[in-house]
Amino acid sequence: MASMAGLLYVACYSQGGYSADMGTDLQTSQPDLATSGAKDAATDQAAPDLGCPARTIPSKGGCAPCSILVPDEQPTISQAIGAAPNFGTVCILPGTYKESITLRPHVSLQGVGPTSKIVGNVSVRLLSDADPTPTALRDLSIFYTPLAALTNCPADMPGCTSGGIDNTGRTIALVVERVLLSGDTVSGTTQCAQIEAFGGTVNVTFRDSICRGERGLRLRHDPSSSGVHKTSYLIERNRFEPSQEPSSWTYNGLDLLFPTSTGTLPAGSKVRADVRNNEFVRTRYEGIYVTAGLLLQSADQADAKAVIANNTFVSDDGKNAIWDNSRTGTFPQVVSVNNLFVGSSMPHLGRSPSYEGNNLTGTAASFVNLSGEDLHLAPGASAIDAADPVWAPSEDRDQRLRPIDGKGGGKALPDVGAFEYAPGGR
Repeated sequence: MASMAGLLYVACYSQGGYSADMGTDLQTSQPDLATSGAKDAATDQAAPDLGCPARTIPSKGGCAPCSILVPDEQPTISQAIGAAPNFGTVCILPGTYKESITLRPHVSLQGVGPTSKIVGNVSVRLLSDADPTPTALRDLSIFYTPLAALTNCPADMPGCTSGGIDNTGRTIALVVERVLLSGDTVSGTTQCAQIEAFGGTVNVTFRDSICRGERGLRLRHDPSSSGVHKTSYLIERNRFEPSQEPSSWTYNGLDLLFPTSTGTLPAGSKVRADVRNNEFVRTRYEGIYVTAGLLLQSADQADAKAVIANNTFVSDDGKNAIWDNSRTGTFPQVVSVNNLFVGSSMPHLGRSPSYEGNNLTGTAASFVNLSGEDLHLAPGASAIDAADPVWAPSEDRDQRLRPIDGKGGGKALPDVGAFEYAPGGR
């Protein structure tokens, strides 16, 4: 059985916010809890020192309940997904699982950190369902080869070109939290996610994670020929960065694709994207690409926005950070506010933002270590206390509460970019 010190390390590691230094954590060897028989992991998880009862595993802020433990009760993740009850959770103990899997609606995957490692593609093809309860992926890592870690394709066909998921009259709801997605560019183009659907409702949350690929998240939702159209994307506190060598940059960290509707969508249609507190590291062409051609009823237009707020963009080629390649007069409109741009000669390309405020251009002196890709603000940076508080999120990339009085002037104001500066250290 693993040492108690090791188990305590896993517990603390899993309950803390580890996404910011996940890359370092991956180099740390951790114990495999499932080493001493069929029920060993369940026994380990019941250890009083862990603070988690039987049939749960440590997760951020508490203990996550388990419907099935892998590999103790099912040898593979795919078998566990098939055997899980409706609205269940498959708990994945530390280890490497070389399999491509297909997610099942409302059967979530819960690991104990990046050492709960899937090597293969994860298909979202079957997530369309009448029930809007989300399916979640938490506290694990996915190492993938072409084309995408999270893919529309069947699990055994990662390079298919089958188009979007027919979601008419249904909902696709996916939550990805504290997950490392890392692509192998040696085998070809990689992207962290390709989620494309038409019709119905699509709700995607991607937070506190690392997207490491030649491309990032590709999110596309087309309207169907009939029915109310609803899209909601929340992309927050993530780091988008290049894959391991030979790649040295990322092309399009985030694609938000709202294609053209043939006419005005039915009343009650909603389109919203909130992109905040993210790091876009070493991008080429753009960090975020938006295309919109949706026509909405006048009552539905006010909140139809892609709000891009408090992100930090580091351009590798000196070009734009945000490209809004949309039709004039269509929705969603883009709001760009409190973003920190480095190395971009033209931060915005295409359609002008419907609102633009308190964006800044930074230099190497703005950061703790730009060449080392530590994008925390340095003392004296112009971004400190310079954000528009109306649009600033209540937390920063490290989940530190905003605002902080970074200049010591007696008034707390939020900072521009993904990180809030804390005098005296971070």
